[in-house]
Amino acid sequence: MRPQAQAAFVRTWHKYSGLLLILLVGTKLFTGFESRGKFGLLPAAQAIRWHTPLFLDLSLTFLFLFHASYGIFKIFLVRGIAKQGRAFVLANLVPVIIFLLVSIFVYL
Repeated sequence: MRPQAQAAFVRTWHKYSGLLLILLVGTKLFTGFESRGKFGLLPAAQAIRWHTPLFLDLSLTFLFLFHASYGIFKIFLVRGIAKQGRAFVLANLVPVIIFLLVSIFVYL
């Protein structure tokens, strides 16, 4: 991938993953409080069903790891600490390895 395409991909991914993280974390917080009956908008059993899916936890883990990795990648590029090609590969490999380890040892 060309350096300009890498930078555009990282900017776009970082922007949209941040929005998805806000929505998913908000959902997780809302359903967590709602399962205890704090708001009274949903029955507790339904809130627990929305709060506990493995898909939601894995999505949050995946988005968090890549969002953090690409944020660090952008900082390194702006500061001139790393070269773009190598840093892009590391920004993709490190979260994939961590995600696989977390998925295997924590969630499965």
